[in-house]
Amino acid sequence: MESRRRLSGVRHERDTLRDAALVVVRCATDDGARTELDAVIAAFV
Repeated sequence: MESRRRLSGVRHERDTLRDAALVVVRCATDDGARTELDAVIAAFV
């Protein structure tokens, strides 16, 4: 039972670390430019 709890905790920490890494990458690569949704849709129609 203890190992199941520990594994659950490790999975939670893994997910938290992955989310934090995604935030860091997005912050580092975001230049602030945004594309209007209509322009995106028009590019695929």
